[in-house]
Amino acid sequence: MRMVDLIAKKRDGLELTTDEIRFMIDGYTKGDIPDYQMSAMAMAIFSGT
Repeated sequence: MRMVDLIAKKRDGLELTTDEIRFMIDGYTKGDIPDYQMSAMAMAIFSGT
């Protein structure tokens, strides 16, 4: 699983699965996902609302 794919999925208005959300949160809290990717995800979520 890649964060860039999850960002694109959310940007396109699709829902993330529980496993995808878990991957994202676990990766971010472990430091495997950088701040800029989590920021991009936040923008994709905000834009979709």
